[in-house]
Amino acid sequence: MPLSFYSIVSTSLISGIYGVGIDAAAQQLELYYDRQKIAKKRAGRRALNKLEGKPTQDDVVDQYKQYDWQRSLRYGTVALVWVGPWMNVRFSLIDWLIQQDGPRAALIKMIVNLYLLGPVTTTVGCGLNEWLKPGATLPLVVQRLRQEFWRIQCTKWMFRPVEQYIIFLSPGVWQKQIVSWVLGAFMSMYVSFRLNVGIDGEEKEHEGMEDVPQQRKTAPKLEPEHKQKTACMPDKEFGM
Repeated sequence: MPLSFYSIVSTSLISGIYGVGIDAAAQQLELYYDRQKIAKKRAGRRALNKLEGKPTQDDVVDQYKQYDWQRSLRYGTVALVWVGPWMNVRFSLIDWLIQQDGPRAALIKMIVNLYLLGPVTTTVGCGLNEWLKPGATLPLVVQRLRQEFWRIQCTKWMFRPVEQYIIFLSPGVWQKQIVSWVLGAFMSMYVSFRLNVGIDGEEKEHEGMEDVPQQRKTAPKLEPEHKQKTACMPDKEFGM
C-alpha cells in the first residue's frame, strides 16, 4: 500500500483549514436562522401588545447567539489530527485492496468506505471533538456518542452514496480527496451542527428558557439595614 508522509501531512493541513472554514460557515447559517427566529418572536410580541392596547415598544431583551471561534478551532483540530490523515490512509488502503477501476469497482469501494469504515470515522471524530471541549469528561463523550452517532451515521448512509460513488470514480488519491472536500461540504456543516447541539440532559434542563422574555427591571430600593430593624422589630439596645 503506497503511503507518502508528504501526502498525509499535506492532507492534514488542508483538512484543518477546511474544517475551520466549514464550521465558520455552519455557524453563520445558525446565527442567521437565530436572528430570523428572534425577529418573528419580536413581531409577534408587538402584534399582541397592539391587540391588547398596550404600547408597541418592546421591552424584552433578546439574547442573540454569538460566533464561537473556539468551536471552529476545535473542529479544525479534529480535521487536522484525524479526518485528514485517516482520509488519506483510507483512500490509499481501498485503492490498494481493490485495484480495479470502473463503475463496478467504484461501487464496491463506496460500500467499503461508507458502510464498513464510515462508523470508525464517525466514532473517533465525534468522540475527539467532544473531548476537546472545555470541561469534557469521559461520561460526556459517551453520552454525546449515544445521542449523535446513529443520527449522523444514518444521515451519511442515506445521503452520501452518490457522493461517495463519484469520489471513487476519480483516478488517484488526491483527486478523490479534492472531490470529497467539494461534495462533502454540506454534510460536514451538518456534522458540525450536530456535534454542538445540547446533550439531552442539558436540553431538558434548559427547555423553554429561551422563550422566557427577560424584562428590563430596576432593582428595588432597599432601606438601610438599621432602618428596617427599628421599623419592623423591637430593638433591645433602645430598651424596647
